[in-house]
Amino acid sequence: MYTGALSSLYGFIFVNGIMTITQWFSFSIGLSVRRIDFFKGTTSLAVFLCALYSVILYVLALAEESTSGWGVQMHFFSIPWFSDGTEIERIWVLFSLMLHLYFLGLIFASWHRRFGRNALFFLIVFLALALTVVAYLFTYYEIWEEAWEWIRSMSAAGVFGWLAIPTVLYAFFSYLLIRRATA
Repeated sequence: MYTGALSSLYGFIFVNGIMTITQWFSFSIGLSVRRIDFFKGTTSLAVFLCALYSVILYVLALAEESTSGWGVQMHFFSIPWFSDGTEIERIWVLFSLMLHLYFLGLIFASWHRRFGRNALFFLIVFLALALTVVAYLFTYYEIWEEAWEWIRSMSAAGVFGWLAIPTVLYAFFSYLLIRRATA
């Protein structure tokens, strides 16, 4: 039995990225912290905490596996495919997903801080429309099966390794947005 409750932790990481800007940005600027120092500090803390949480989740997955699902065949931390691979690969999967979600939340909050509520609304509508068009094109050209085969052929570490690219882009553009944002 798989609970799926681990996803709540990832949702919390996403919200944490949003709260970094909404709760701490104005406070830090009010204390005369430079924007670059704020960004470096919050990014360093996020990387450290994501690494720490990843190691903790890995240790809990090992405990779960050694006790045969806590003695009742219930799986919370050890999920098939997601938990496959070597120790480093398993930690990398957890870490890369957490960091990706943190910076995704950070870029949405940075966009809101820089351009306002209406611009965030239009960004979300634009992204929804863009994803709809991509899904339509995948359906029209019958690419879904090929895409799923490509993903299935890769390990979890390989798939989540691709998250490094948008994560770095989110971080870069988040900094550019808060550089000009008002406190």
